[in-house]
Amino acid sequence: MKHLMTAAILGTLLAACATGGERVETVTRMFVIDCGENHVRDVSRWTPGVNAGRPHVFGNHCYLIRHAKGWMLWDSGNADRIAALPNGLTAPSGMITAIMRKPLVESLRQIGLAPADIGHFAMSHSHGDHDVFGDGSVLIKATPGHTPRHQVLVVNLPRTGRVILSGDMVHLRYSWENRVVPSFNFDIPWSGRSIDQMKDYAAGTGAKIWINHDKEQHAAIPKAPAYVE
Repeated sequence: MKHLMTAAILGTLLAACATGGERVETVTRMFVIDCGENHVRDVSRWTPGVNAGRPHVFGNHCYLIRHAKGWMLWDSGNADRIAALPNGLTAPSGMITAIMRKPLVESLRQIGLAPADIGHFAMSHSHGDHDVFGDGSVLIKATPGHTPRHQVLVVNLPRTGRVILSGDMVHLRYSWENRVVPSFNFDIPWSGRSIDQMKDYAAGTGAKIWINHDKEQHAAIPKAPAYVE
C-alpha cells in the first residue's frame, strides 16, 4: 500500500511539472511605444567606412513593461515638447533632426495609464546588472562603450521569451551582425567588447535583440496600444 501511495504522489507531481503548473509568470506583457524619429544627413557616422553621405531615419522607441509588482518604463524617447514643432528640432550642426509625432504622455493615456502609475523607470543612457523586480524577469545589464555607463535591458516575456532592448549599444541590425561601432562612441574597443558579451549572452539564453533605433526591424513589432507577451 505504501508503495502504491508513493507512486500516486509521484505521478501527481510529475503531471504538475508536465503541465507547467509550478511556473509563475511575473512579466505579462510589454508595450512598444513609438517615441519619435531621428533623421540624419550622413549615416556613415554610425557605420564608419560605408554609407558616406547617405541620409537615414532612425526609429526611437520606449518600452512599457507590465509586471506583477507594477509598471516599468524603459527609455523615454524624444522630448514631448518636440511634438509641438511641425518640422521637429534640428541640432545646431544640422546633422540630426529629432521628430516626435505624439507626446509620450498621450501614448500612455491611450493605454490607460498616467505617468504617476509607473513605479519603475530606467534609461539605457543613465550613464552593472540590476535585477529590477528581484525575480530575474527584468535585468539591467552594463554595456559600456557608447557612453561610459551605457546599459541594456533584458525582459523575459511569457510567450516571446527573453528580449534584449539595445539602447544605443548598436543602432542598426547591420551594426549588431557585423560588430560595427560608431567612430564617435566614448570608447570604441569597450563598445566592441559589450557587443561580444551580449552576443554570447544571446547565444546562451536564446534572447532576441530588439534594436531601438532600427526602424525596419521595429516595423514588424506591434505598437501600443497593442502589446507583446
